[in-house]
Amino acid sequence: MRSWDSASAVGSARVALAAGLSGTDNGLVRIRAVAGAAIVALAVAAPAAASVTKVSFTSTVKAGDKASLSVSVSPAARCTIAVVYSSGRSEARGLGPRKGTKLTWSWSVGGGTKPGKWPVTVDCGKSGKLALRLTVRR
Repeated sequence: MRSWDSASAVGSARVALAAGLSGTDNGLVRIRAVAGAAIVALAVAAPAAASVTKVSFTSTVKAGDKASLSVSVSPAARCTIAVVYSSGRSEARGLGPRKGTKLTWSWSVGGGTKPGKWPVTVDCGKSGKLALRLTVRR
């Protein structure tokens, strides 16, 4: 019985390899050493496109009721929301910054808020922005 050695194992396989490897000599495959180490191929995925996407939104609400907005953010980010009525930027409880990939804001629309369409903007820095309109009715 023949003892195992790398030459006979490779020779019997008769494998011809491409990138980073040289051709065969008498059935032997020679691997080019890179700085004396084994060749390691790394697959580096391109970064995913940054985005802020609406998941759900209370687009129409009565003055005095609650509104909410849920977004999906990629990659995870610190996001702020701005709701601006005729009286100025809302400071309602629930409109503070959030961090993550799945974010939700819920707030009460003041009972004295004038009817109309008001901008709602989510800013997630490098991950992007989202602009919507909140319709307030009596």
